Amino acid sequence: TGKNSVAVFAQVIPFATGFGVGMALPETLLGGQATRVLFALFMATALSISALPVIARMLVELDLMRRNFGQITLAAATADDVVGWVMLGAIAGAARSGSFGGFTVAARFAAALLFLAFAFVVGQRLVDSAMRAVMRRGAGVSGAVATSLLIALLAGACTQVLGLEAIFGTFVAGVLLGRSRYQTVDTFPRLETLTSSFFAPLFFASAGVGADLSSLADPSVLGWGLAVFAAACAAKFSGAFIGSRIAGLHPLEGLALGAALNARGAVGLVVATVGLAAGVLNRASYTIVVLIAMATSMMAPPALRILARRWQGGEEEQERLARERLH
Repeated sequence: TGKNSVAVFAQVIPFATGFGVGMALPETLLGGQATRVLFALFMATALSISALPVIARMLVELDLMRRNFGQITLAAATADDVVGWVMLGAIAGAARSGSFGGFTVAARFAAALLFLAFAFVVGQRLVDSAMRAVMRRGAGVSGAVATSLLIALLAGACTQVLGLEAIFGTFVAGVLLGRSRYQTVDTFPRLETLTSSFFAPLFFASAGVGADLSSLADPSVLGWGLAVFAAACAAKFSGAFIGSRIAGLHPLEGLALGAALNARGAVGLVVATVGLAAGVLNRASYTIVVLIAMATSMMAPPALRILARRWQGGEEEQERLARERLH
């Protein structure tokens, strides 16, 4: 119950806040292809997402994964991450279609949900069959890595054909590959090495090239940027806090949940990049979203460390942690 309420409120309140912010921002921040509603939906997605990889790494490095709020944070971030990718795929698909009526949006969301259903019912079997064939032929880790990349590319191509964002398909493919019973244990370390040494630098470099820090010299852009940043933090903290209080958690646990879920990391950069490519964001609004993603990720670890020190957990949690340390 705690995980569900935190996940719901940490998604809904930032989404509503982001939509309101998007409706209030001046026309000078809208991309050339954006209607006001489309721009507001993109801002809503940017403010509502959380970066699951960043949060998981942060919890591990701070040794908070076994804490009660750490487990709730991970579950809530997983749920919010999936919902965020669905929204991004559908909204970006509607933007690229050139029309943005109610039917178009509904059709994109329906396509995203149908793709998810097909992926987990039929796609998982296809992925398992492909990985099992690689294993039987003795292709080793190299074969598993090549097959995993091929599956990710095919999934991205499928969602592109369906009128969704290709990155949504690759995200779903990653989930299916991680769930496969026939995935070799060395595949993901190899993929992580390839990503961190080649793909990630390219992505971050392209994201940096797209940002225009000189736009912040305009007092209007800087002021609106600070307002959006404040709204993003306040919405995520308040959403997580309200959800935690409904679940009966301690107030400090609610603040810790907000501090962790506020990190937007590379997922925020992906949203910004997709928005710029689709013409929904211009250079100024793109720069704002990128800086929010970076700033929230940098402020999350120290805030979480301080809150974790102040809240050591209830008696039951402390006893459980003591038993785990003994074993």
